[in-house]
Amino acid sequence: MFEALRGRRLDRDVQRSLTEIGGGAARALAWGRDARGRWCVLSRAGLFVGEPGEWKRWRWPEVENGSWNNDLRTLKWKHSTGTATFRPDGDPRDIPLVFKELVESSILVAEHVEIPETRNGGDVAGRRDPGDPSAPIVWTATLGRGTKDTPENRAVLNDALAALRAQYE
Repeated sequence: MFEALRGRRLDRDVQRSLTEIGGGAARALAWGRDARGRWCVLSRAGLFVGEPGEWKRWRWPEVENGSWNNDLRTLKWKHSTGTATFRPDGDPRDIPLVFKELVESSILVAEHVEIPETRNGGDVAGRRDPGDPSAPIVWTATLGRGTKDTPENRAVLNDALAALRAQYE
């Protein structure tokens, strides 16, 4: 997967800045710049957007989902506090593939949960930061699209999450 990156080098100041934040796991696997000059750098330590000294970082367990929209040439992801996007100026190169691989590599276990009287139920998952194998598992319960956030629906999800955690802890 990462062989296409041979021969390409990330700007040294950018890599140095990322290493200060994320350690050795911050070695860039894919990157690009947007029209404003901001960087998007994907590494095992997380997804970084910004520039040296002004990075916004999302660790992979915080990235709930996302995708590359080829028509809009935009990477969009949902994270624990909202959504974010990045539109590289020019060829996205390996950003879409590496993004998908790193999100998937953070998922240890995931299950869909049927919730009575809903169409899409919800999902529970256990995820770990691929940049830190000793990191604790991050457990999440997410309502499916269109599933109302009610105490009853949350209780079903929380029970499913507790049962899943019991299998792994």
